[in-house]
Amino acid sequence: MDGLIYSGKYVESDPSQRHARCTVHPYEWKDAAFDPEREPKALEFIQRAHDFNIYNGLVVPIPGPNGCVGQVFMGGESFRIPMRDRPCLHLMGLYAFERVERLCGRHVCKPRLTTREMEVLTWTAAGKPSWEIGEILHISHRTIDFHHGSIMQKLGTHNKTHAVVIALRQKLIAL
Repeated sequence: MDGLIYSGKYVESDPSQRHARCTVHPYEWKDAAFDPEREPKALEFIQRAHDFNIYNGLVVPIPGPNGCVGQVFMGGESFRIPMRDRPCLHLMGLYAFERVERLCGRHVCKPRLTTREMEVLTWTAAGKPSWEIGEILHISHRTIDFHHGSIMQKLGTHNKTHAVVIALRQKLIAL
């Protein structure tokens, strides 16, 4: 194990890194599949994590315009988080990553959203589905979906939750 410990290549050995590139949804760390026979470094990594009482947790992939740019892990020895609490942890993970990015000076310029896009995103932040936002704004849900696509492209995200986090953080919208 010493080679892995001192090589600084934990990221390359963690099976959840590969899994995070395939999804934008949070998942349990133990669910990141790997083949222990073909991937001995992954097995070594998992065993090393167990040495520190890390057996499971929630992984929040951080999507960017060109794929996964990172992930936030929350877990430990006895990971028991009800499914109803996971959307809140997803939001917290996205927010925490964005905050760390800003603290490290990797903050990009504020994107410009149209007035309609800000309205759509504000209603999205309030938990309204596309069809209901369409009813409120007197436009079709397909137009709402178009606006969501434009918003996510401008903010460099792959889902509406992440777009809301970035927009709130950058004070593009308010609740």
